Amino acid sequence: MANNEKLVGIMFDVTDDGPCEPVIACIEPGYKSIQHALGDRLFDVIGLPCQVVPDWQEVDLFVDDEGLIDGALANRYLRYHRSLGPIDVNQVIHGRFLALGCDTRTGETTSLPREAIRDVLEMVKDKAPAPELALIGFSAERTPDFILDAQAASLAKAYDEAHAAPSPATADEVRRRNARQLEKGNDLDRDGVVEVAEGDERHPGVVDETALRKEMEDAVATNEADRKANALVRDERER
Repeated sequence: MANNEKLVGIMFDVTDDGPCEPVIACIEPGYKSIQHALGDRLFDVIGLPCQVVPDWQEVDLFVDDEGLIDGALANRYLRYHRSLGPIDVNQVIHGRFLALGCDTRTGETTSLPREAIRDVLEMVKDKAPAPELALIGFSAERTPDFILDAQAASLAKAYDEAHAAPSPATADEVRRRNARQLEKGNDLDRDGVVEVAEGDERHPGVVDETALRKEMEDAVATNEADRKANALVRDERER
């Protein structure tokens, strides 16, 4: 995986109204990015027994490690049969959680394997009831198989679109590319669109098209003025 390639997985959020529908999430690689995606919470990792190809790929759930202690909302039940254990897994996950992949050869977190989408949905198909419903005795709500199939198809489509999208450029990369275009006399190829750029202090999170255009035009004008001034100095010296 390239260093700047985003990780694509499934996010399972929860609100006061109960568990939300799963969505495809794209995050930067790294511990801090995963922690931020989970609401800046400490997290634990649960390995899932999904059948994926190649066999060195695994599926991991990144779960809120503080949720059960500090009263985070109950989200979904994680249920599956442990093939090499005496009991099945049956536990409630509290708070937001994220499904990603793992390269077991290196221990590196990767995007969720596409073929594992349906298996992950199956293992967390039982939704915990909203707090007010739990108080009056409501239990888990099981998602029917035909809905799981529809969700899996929708998530697979969004997964493919996320992988097809180019990774966002850094602010410096954007400026260098745009400077080259302006020096050639070309117009920038985006019209009023913003582009994600990590680490840009003046434009946190995004780079503004108009601001970049002005900045690059000023830089080109300054370079041209410097060249003319240097030429005049050389002419004076030659005289």
